[in-house]
Amino acid sequence: MAEMLATMVPLFLILGLGFAIGFSDKILGWQPALNGFVFHISLPTFVFSSMVTAPIPDVVPWGTLAIAGLVPIVLAIVLYFGARWLLGSQETQASTLSVSAVFGNVGYLGIPLSIAFFGEESIIPAVVIGMVHNMVFLLGFPLVRTTVNMRQNYRTLAQAGGSADPVPAQQRKTHGSLTSVLIRVVVDGLFFNPLFIAAALGLIVMLTPFELPQVISESVALLGATAVPLSLCAVGLAIHPALQAFTSGSLNYVLVLIGVATKAFVVPAMTFLVAVVLSFWVPEDWLGVLVLMAATPSSTTVFILGTQYDRQGPLAASILSITTVASLFTVPVMLIMV
Repeated sequence: MAEMLATMVPLFLILGLGFAIGFSDKILGWQPALNGFVFHISLPTFVFSSMVTAPIPDVVPWGTLAIAGLVPIVLAIVLYFGARWLLGSQETQASTLSVSAVFGNVGYLGIPLSIAFFGEESIIPAVVIGMVHNMVFLLGFPLVRTTVNMRQNYRTLAQAGGSADPVPAQQRKTHGSLTSVLIRVVVDGLFFNPLFIAAALGLIVMLTPFELPQVISESVALLGATAVPLSLCAVGLAIHPALQAFTSGSLNYVLVLIGVATKAFVVPAMTFLVAVVLSFWVPEDWLGVLVLMAATPSSTTVFILGTQYDRQGPLAASILSITTVASLFTVPVMLIMV
């Protein structure tokens, strides 16, 4: 435990620096630009340069990737319907809770922590598992919420028009519009996501004789070297709006508690138990990374998604801030299980 904390403390000191400088309103205003640089430049170049220098795994354990994707999906569905039926929560609250409690910060925190705990050989497992995790939520959540929100809008407009049977007629009328929107979500998520593009290019370089000119590879590596400190600073800055939301007094604290407990303990514990039961699917050198990715705190992207689709930014931000601070202790505890 002490050794794990010693590994994490330097990373969280950088995160703490990001939080500390965020008390300056001027610097806090840089957060969107910093997030944009990390997401579009630093992290993709880090993923690319790490992949092209990492050892190629003998096999890709597809069963491990299935666990990484399916366990969060199942838990998200359980949380959504549980919050609606048992707690009587609003549909939007249940939606934001379900994604906040299972969508981990696998990019900004998961990859750096994997390398810190398990060494350079964990790069490929961390990147691949992170891609699966992100694909589930960066594609799945917008698809589901876009469909639900558009159908609700159609129903409201049709009812305002006085139709006796508004939904089928309105859906038929607007089917093309809904389909085009969903196609755009998928295309944007798959083909315009910088991390997916970087990983695909990295695979091409890994699996072919193609080599980048040294001047290009060194430039990419230099940009990639900024990913870890800048991403940790970005997480620290993101805690500020989360704290403001948490102290606003407009939160359902039962939902916050459920979200924090699920993200910090239930998701990694369930992932570990499933991996143990299906141990023939999970190579030993992938198990630790799989559990670590599941144990990462709630993603900073959740705050954006919760605000954009459900107007529940405060709930997402509160789960984000608490799980981020708590992960200094919860991540080592979960890794002791491995």
